Amino acid sequence: MKHLPGVLLLLIVLPCLCFGQMLGTYLVAGLTSNHFGMHLDQYPSHSSIPSLYHYGQDAALNAAFAGGAGIRLADIGDKMKGRLDLELMVEYYGADFRVNYYEMDTAGSIDQISTVSMTGFGLTPRINWSVVVDEVFEPFVGLGLTYQMLDIDGITETAIAPDLMVGMRLRIWQNCKARFHFETAPLGEIDLIESTPIGPSVSGETDQSTYIYTFEPGMTTVFVGLEFSICINCQ
Repeated sequence: MKHLPGVLLLLIVLPCLCFGQMLGTYLVAGLTSNHFGMHLDQYPSHSSIPSLYHYGQDAALNAAFAGGAGIRLADIGDKMKGRLDLELMVEYYGADFRVNYYEMDTAGSIDQISTVSMTGFGLTPRINWSVVVDEVFEPFVGLGLTYQMLDIDGITETAIAPDLMVGMRLRIWQNCKARFHFETAPLGEIDLIESTPIGPSVSGETDQSTYIYTFEPGMTTVFVGLEFSICINCQ
C-alpha cells in the first residue's frame, strides 16, 4: 500500500502525456486538509466493565497530498463557456490516535496509553462541469464515487461512498490555473478487530485480548493546488 498512490498516479499521468494533444487533458497536484472529523473509538471485548476501558480519540492529522488528471469531454453552453471533464483524483493521508491498552504483569492489570497510526489512500473518479467567467474565474462542480483504503495499526479495511465536490479555478498563465475545492463523501463507520497478548493464562499459554475499533473516516476535505493543461489551445 505504501507505493500504491504513486504507481496509480503514474498510470494516470503517462496516458495524458502521450495523448494530451489529441484529447485535451490536464494534470492536478496539491495539498489537502486531510479528512476533517476522523475519530476512533476503542472497546476491549474482554472487559467485564466495558465503560471503564472505552477510549475515544479524535485524530491528530498528518500531512496529506492529492493529485490526478482529467480529460476534457465537451464544450457546452453559451459561447462554449462551459465544459464537461472526466477526472480521476488520488489522495494519500494519515493520522495518529491515542488508545488505551489493557495489559497484565506480576502486579496485576495495567492500563497503557499508546499511539495507533493510520494511513489512508483514496481513489475518486468523477464528472465535472465548469463555466468560465471573464476568462479568469472558473467555478465548477463534480459528482463521482470515492474508494478509500485505510490501514489502522496493521488492519486494512475499505469504504466506498458517493462524492460531491464544489470549487474554483483561477487562471494564472495560459496553461496553468490555481485550483481550490471542497469535497464531501458520506463514508460510514468502519469496525476493526485486533487481538493482542495480555499475559499467561492458567494453562501457561498467552491469553489474547480482543479490541474492537470503531473508526469514523471523516467526510470533508479541502484541496489547494495547481492544474496544468497539456493540450494545445485549451481554455
